[in-house]
Amino acid sequence: MRPDNRSSRAVATVVAAIALVAQTACTVEPKQGPQLANRQPAVVKRERSVQRENPSLAIGDVAPAIDIEHYIKGDGVTRFERGRVYVLEFWATWCGPCRSSIPHLSKLQKQYAGQEMVVIGVSREPLDVVVAFLKKKNRNGRLWSDEIAYTLTTDPDGSVSNDYMRAAGRRGIPTAFIIGKDGRIEWIGHPMRMDDVLEAVLSDEWDRALATPASSSRKG
Repeated sequence: MRPDNRSSRAVATVVAAIALVAQTACTVEPKQGPQLANRQPAVVKRERSVQRENPSLAIGDVAPAIDIEHYIKGDGVTRFERGRVYVLEFWATWCGPCRSSIPHLSKLQKQYAGQEMVVIGVSREPLDVVVAFLKKKNRNGRLWSDEIAYTLTTDPDGSVSNDYMRAAGRRGIPTAFIIGKDGRIEWIGHPMRMDDVLEAVLSDEWDRALATPASSSRKG
């Protein structure tokens, strides 16, 4: 019996669609504050479509200190320790691409657990909203709480989001900021696209100039 080409094409189409959804971003408006927790995103766009011009925070800049209100999973971080790499990822419970990125972030945290790398997920929703989300099950029947293997937080006043997302001109989530061993921003982008960069940063082989457009290079 010959293979059903139509079935093969259908499976390939589904796989491609899942990969595409995982790499899209939910559009949010930073000025709206914690009210974002109670509204669905109006538009889902590609990451390149949800950036603002003239950011005040860029690759190569010193990473702003973080003062996060609620640590839900993992240890609190009061400062970025020299010699340690951090992935600061902004997300929301209502954002489909954010949820799709969770297993990948957990995999990276486990993979580099012995190499001084810390993933921190930052929502700006009320604490009870995130806690309720963790008690729900994903499409595989697993509790989200069991799916997340990295530090999880929420910062309802939006201060950390303002210091990073708004300052960097980013309006789409999920967005990850890789903070290098010297406490500076190494890379900004979608967490599903950062694997090679993260590996290079951890092995001291990353050249941040590769991620910095010549027209917007910052050395301060």
